[in-house]
Amino acid sequence: SPDTTLHLAKATGGAGSSPLEINIDSTFNGSWTADTDWGHINFRVPNESSTPDGDTHIQIAANSGSSTAGSVNDLVFRVKEASGGTLTERMRVDFDGTISFADKDASETMRIDSSGNLLVGKTSTGAATAGIELNGVNDLLRIARDGGVLQELNRIGGDGDIIEFRKDNTAVGSIGTNSS
Repeated sequence: SPDTTLHLAKATGGAGSSPLEINIDSTFNGSWTADTDWGHINFRVPNESSTPDGDTHIQIAANSGSSTAGSVNDLVFRVKEASGGTLTERMRVDFDGTISFADKDASETMRIDSSGNLLVGKTSTGAATAGIELNGVNDLLRIARDGGVLQELNRIGGDGDIIEFRKDNTAVGSIGTNSS
């Protein structure tokens, strides 16, 4: 039997709009443990060896995030690689608008923070943190690495500019190749 309540209702909106609402209410009304799901939408695939309801392969969850006060902070997306495997978090939208993406080992690979900065291989902005940062607030591309080549630029076939430097949208210099 279900242990939560599901409501389907046609709302009475203004100006003739009546959107359909789906409400999933938790029956728990106490303290929450941080990073705990309070509701799921499961997408299941029937499987002979699974439970009668099927095997969940995709899950969208409402998650308490860092909150213990019962307020939902995060929206979490999980997927499963194969039947019988475990659901692994692949994306999270935090309460502040940060979007985090994870690889198949659940390690964060990329995030878009609440300021609109794209971070690849790093979880915070700044030149001292290894990774790639496309900083929209400061119109800045920042690449930081501890050892190894920092950047590769490869012109495939023919001579010419590899990098062009501009000031006020006028070319003021370049780095390129010339084989003659």
